[in-house]
Amino acid sequence: MKLNKLVLCLALAVLACGSAVTALADAAVEEYWNYAYAVDRTVYPDTSDGLGLYMRYGPGTSYGKVNSRTIPNGTPVHITRECTAENGWKWGYGSYTFPGNSYTDTGWICLVETTSSAPAQSQPSGSAATQPRAVDRVLYIQTRDGLGLYMRTGPGTEYSKVNSRTVPNGTAIHITQEVTAANGWNWGWCSYQFPGRNSADSGWCCLVETTTAAPTAQTPVQQEEPPAQTEPAQEIPAAEPAPGEEPASAQEEPTEEPAEPEVQPEEPAPAPAGTYSSMALVIIGVVVGVAAAAAVLAIFNRRR
Repeated sequence: MKLNKLVLCLALAVLACGSAVTALADAAVEEYWNYAYAVDRTVYPDTSDGLGLYMRYGPGTSYGKVNSRTIPNGTPVHITRECTAENGWKWGYGSYTFPGNSYTDTGWICLVETTSSAPAQSQPSGSAATQPRAVDRVLYIQTRDGLGLYMRTGPGTEYSKVNSRTVPNGTAIHITQEVTAANGWNWGWCSYQFPGRNSADSGWCCLVETTTAAPTAQTPVQQEEPPAQTEPAQEIPAAEPAPGEEPASAQEEPTEEPAEPEVQPEEPAPAPAGTYSSMALVIIGVVVGVAAAAAVLAIFNRRR
């Protein structure tokens, strides 16, 4: 009975500590929320490593991430509140719907790595040698390595990928705009719905690795015809023995019958080496557990 009380006290202490930590974290976030001032503006993540910006539960890198994915560079984020952290960095409270989610996440992003102007990828004509021209044609992905083609936010490999997956080879894409980049490569604006997504993604694909010809269906392999059957050769009858001679079959002595092999009884397989050691560990663990419980109970009775 006393041991049960001790275990209950320890469990209540752990629960109280967890509640206290959660309350302190909520109080810290609420303090920043009350200190933050209302704004109404749009910012675009612009990180130096190009990997995008994490959204967090509070205005600081010590707070947990709202989502394991980052908000890609160049994505517009609507900010409704701002505050300054202890290290002097400004943070903004905004909302963003991650691809594939049917709901919108809210949280804090570091405004140090954002810009108030739309990035270059939202205006693809700025980095292209020619202005985008309207087209209406269907092309098929045909990369040399067979791995498919990435869809990007702008007409160039320096732009970020719309999706981490590629558009597979042989896929038909409908091109509605076409532009020639500074290096002379043609890029086309198209849409493609990746498997598992509820909506189609749009972006730029390099037309250098596409073709106008639809992929041909693979022809079935023709089965080889069986070889022609040949008539069996006629057996030549053996010559009859001369008078007074016995046939060859009669002269042959009968062969001895092969002796049957002796079946030896199978020896039982030895028990695994770890069986006894595992049993010993279990017994030792039980003994140690009982001893520890007895020691705790003795200490508890001594203090009372």
